[in-house]
Amino acid sequence: EWLPTTVIESLATKNVVIASEVWGTSEISKNEDLLLFEAGNISQLSKKLIFAYNNFEKLEWKSYGNLRAKFSWNKSLENLCKLMK
Repeated sequence: EWLPTTVIESLATKNVVIASEVWGTSEISKNEDLLLFEAGNISQLSKKLIFAYNNFEKLEWKSYGNLRAKFSWNKSLENLCKLMK
């Protein structure tokens, strides 16, 4: 799976997401509520967890609007129609 759907689903619930930077994760959102760390780097993960905990109220909801536009049902159908032409 090239697109981490768990990240999209979590951001859609207006949560702050911490994810390893693999595959297409960084392309999902450029906002501060998606905190990425190098895969396998426990030190970075720990820092992101602490940062997210301390700043949750400032970070939540940042990606919600963009995410709805980018991955909406209508947008998906529009893209599919373009591919079929």
